[in-house]
Amino acid sequence: MNFYREKEFKLHKNSNISEEKRRNTEIKNNNDVLRILVVDDEKLVRRSHIKIISKYLEKNNILFIIDEYEDGIECLYKIYKGINDELKYNVIITDETMNFLKGSFMSKILKKLITDKVIDDIKIIMVTSYEPENFIDLQGTILEKIFTKPLSINNLDKIFSLN
Repeated sequence: MNFYREKEFKLHKNSNISEEKRRNTEIKNNNDVLRILVVDDEKLVRRSHIKIISKYLEKNNILFIIDEYEDGIECLYKIYKGINDELKYNVIITDETMNFLKGSFMSKILKKLITDKVIDDIKIIMVTSYEPENFIDLQGTILEKIFTKPLSINNLDKIFSLN
């Protein structure tokens, strides 16, 4: 249990929300805050995604919190834990190839939870080294969008529909 608590505390640095607001428990349910979960087994890639997303959202004056995990099992745990804590994510950005659980399988589990109304709708985006055509059967049903790495500003425009 401590492992996850330490990670959750560490994750709050990926935000443009003041320290005081972050401590406020009301931030969990604030609809003005975009909550994003980045899932990738490569730390360098996760940090890169977080950096570009943070810059993009700051430029567009959007309040956000970005959490990060290195595999699908951690992500599912975070989502499950969030049910009890009423913590809701708006967007999950995942890789396909990760240890323990592939991004596509994790996404299928999440979509089942959404369909069964266990969790609220979440926009699931895959950013992968593989060609998007390899996942054509998942696009639009399980995955909102599929992009080839690296994540770009054009991708973010499509994800967040700001431009």
